[in-house]
Amino acid sequence: YNHCARNDLDGVNTNFTGHCDFISLNRKLMKRGIWLALIFLSLVFVVPICQDVDESIIEEAVMDHHLKDTINIPAEILRIALRLRQYVKPWFITGVATILQVMDPLTAKNITLNLLSVTMFSEVDNVVAALLLTESQVLKMEKFVEDIDDFAPNNTVRLSFFWTRLQGCFSVVFLIMFIYFIEEITESCADLNFFVFGYFLSIAPLVVPLLQGIGHIVSSIKNSERNRNAMFYAT
Repeated sequence: YNHCARNDLDGVNTNFTGHCDFISLNRKLMKRGIWLALIFLSLVFVVPICQDVDESIIEEAVMDHHLKDTINIPAEILRIALRLRQYVKPWFITGVATILQVMDPLTAKNITLNLLSVTMFSEVDNVVAALLLTESQVLKMEKFVEDIDDFAPNNTVRLSFFWTRLQGCFSVVFLIMFIYFIEEITESCADLNFFVFGYFLSIAPLVVPLLQGIGHIVSSIKNSERNRNAMFYAT
């Protein structure tokens, strides 16, 4: 990889064996203040990610409400896109932010600008909608959302809020841990490329759906036991 070759700091004959000199040096130069800035800015960075996931959940709930459980192929394609937006897109954004961080000197200025640039591009769809949609169209969409208040119980809203924030916390934790253990994880930029695509884009998107599945199974078991106990005491 040209990046490692251009930033080989310990001689032409070492061939940056065992690590990328540029990434290793930046990691060693990170002081306590930089870590605090990274943690704080990462928490701010995850807010628009959570908002985007919330929007996709609301859009799916609106679609379910108006379809009334009918089979509609275009709607199912849209549902797949919304699920990808909920579970995969946040990790794509986190992966891009992580790569930008390790490829620049880890200063407070670079961390801020990198996270801000990723956030700006992730909000392009909302910016375009604000430019193209008229006020009447926005009011009509708000009316659609108000119509599903009775359709979506408060418990569903609380659960979606919990899982969205949990996914945001996972994104922050993985981003910070990746930078902290960058020297142990990667011996060259080839390993960095493999780890990001293999982990952030393949394994990490499965974490929250698996936890949700386990949570639904546990909840179903508890509800079944509760119903059996109610029937037993009723008889």
